Amino acid sequence: MTLFADLKKAIGTEWTDYTEHEFVRKLGEGTLPLPVFQDYLVQDYHFLVQFARANALAAYKAATSPILKTRRAHCRLSCTKPNYTAD
Repeated sequence: MTLFADLKKAIGTEWTDYTEHEFVRKLGEGTLPLPVFQDYLVQDYHFLVQFARANALAAYKAATSPILKTRRAHCRLSCTKPNYTAD
């Protein structure tokens, strides 16, 4: 058994409750009502702003250079736009 399978088994129904939630299902099907989707986007935007602030603060307060380099590398990876064009 893989680590992932072991972890899913250990948490019982929580994994399926989360991944098969009505919101997730409707989002995947494209049937989520527009106002609900818009609220989700606003909430996600606010989360990402605070996440970026926390990362910036952690990098600023990093006592050692390797930690700072790790944070900078993470920011570069998470701040790049994905390329959705076909090769």
